Amino acid sequence: MSESGKIEIFKATYPSKREIRKDIINALVNAISQNNIKIKINENELYLIIDEALTNAMEHGNKWDPAKSVSLRMVKNGKHLHLEIKDQGPGFKPESNAIDANNIKNLKPRGRGIYIIKQFCSPRWSDNGNTVDLQIELVN
Repeated sequence: MSESGKIEIFKATYPSKREIRKDIINALVNAISQNNIKIKINENELYLIIDEALTNAMEHGNKWDPAKSVSLRMVKNGKHLHLEIKDQGPGFKPESNAIDANNIKNLKPRGRGIYIIKQFCSPRWSDNGNTVDLQIELVN
């Protein structure tokens, strides 16, 4: 993403602790509301995708190690809101965890986060897979 035309809405770093996930998500949702940003998904869908991406970063990336942090940055750019979540883990290949419409009936209670995220936004991962950019469409 180019830095020109971006408006930074939120930036923070947190330790990988289960018990603070809700507070982090609420801080992000509040930042969107306080900046009067209108997105094309509802608050429950927003909460769900942030929770899935944040949990993936803390659990799979940082192995719930509170000495490792997750960095969050949210910017408004043109027609999208971008939420970048970066962990300190080794990364992964998102295509190796792909679930498509053909095997949706095989979804299990675990391992469906990427599929859920893709239902409500356009995620993009860094080359090494330890940063996700959740691209959320804005209301015109």
